[in-house]
Amino acid sequence: MNFINDIKDRCAFRFMSDCGLRVSEVCNLKIEDVNLEEREILVVCGKRKKDRTVPIPATSELLKLIPTVRNRRREGWLFLSNYSSGGIPDRSINARTLQISIKKYIKKAGLPEWISCHTLRHSYASYLAENRIGLEIIRDNLGHESLSTTSIYLHTQTVIRKEQVDSVKF
Repeated sequence: MNFINDIKDRCAFRFMSDCGLRVSEVCNLKIEDVNLEEREILVVCGKRKKDRTVPIPATSELLKLIPTVRNRRREGWLFLSNYSSGGIPDRSINARTLQISIKKYIKKAGLPEWISCHTLRHSYASYLAENRIGLEIIRDNLGHESLSTTSIYLHTQTVIRKEQVDSVKF
């Protein structure tokens, strides 16, 4: 994150890494969907047109970034497009714009090219699994319909358990 100098990009990427949002969900966030007092985000019409509430971690940089990004506006898109009709931003940022942006920062940081916006979402889920957060909670936060979809993150837990068992002398 240290290579991300644009505050809008940094905030958008934090939604993916700290809250597990899909890139399309970040693009569709409205100011009124973010409740800083309760530290939660209402993801409206996520995948399969289902709404869900996702917590913002107490230690997340988002709590400082969001007020700056919304810039005293009370409603409307959180991330405005730089392109609009009549010079007034009236559209949300495009998913492709965010994807291109993250690729730029990945290259700048010297990270592998396979890292993407979706990698941030996977990292979030893996981090929760590593910290023994229940699979149902991870599923709900990610907006998965099925536990089997979420269970791919259990691989990380299996590796950790194996390392712990290997450290025990029998």
